[in-house]
Amino acid sequence: MKELPALYSIGFLPYFIQKAIIKGVQVLYSNEVFGIIWNVDASILLEIYRKNGSTYEYQLNIRGTFKKDHSGKIIGWGSCFKIQKLFQSMKINGTVNSDGTISQSSLDALVNREVFALSYLSGTKEDGSNRYQMWDILSDSSDSVDEDFQNSNDKGYPRNYKPEMLYEENKVQATNPGSVDFDDGITDDSDDDIGSLLC
Repeated sequence: MKELPALYSIGFLPYFIQKAIIKGVQVLYSNEVFGIIWNVDASILLEIYRKNGSTYEYQLNIRGTFKKDHSGKIIGWGSCFKIQKLFQSMKINGTVNSDGTISQSSLDALVNREVFALSYLSGTKEDGSNRYQMWDILSDSSDSVDEDFQNSNDKGYPRNYKPEMLYEENKVQATNPGSVDFDDGITDDSDDDIGSLLC
């Protein structure tokens, strides 16, 4: 994990975690996005809770391909492990059918479940403000999603995570730390599609 002790000391973090409720799940199969055909493209509608008690909806896409043998038979979750991880954290039996579809009963069991989502600093918007992107791994606790993110970051993922940007920003805002609200940093125009490819 990239360490930024100077930022931690003044309460700045390049990512934040929010509680959410899964409101709906829709899955496309063999869907092409950015020139890549994904076995599974799961759109998860989340109701995100802000610190002030208000909520907003956000659609998170989780994509992946199954591990297959030489004949094309599915033998494992492969890069769909993020979906598998969601089922495991919710203690749901995520069943994959022989045709490569996920059991509808498994997907339905995700609805109305409470999860924790992490959003990280990924760049700058056209207006110069910070861009936060939601990570495409959800978990049943804030500690768990935090630990997963740190472990992933130790391996170099997500590749578009840019905590070093706050060093320069800190020079300007250190005298006014209240000017950055990490809880509300993510907006509806955050590019989660690209994040699903890079994570």
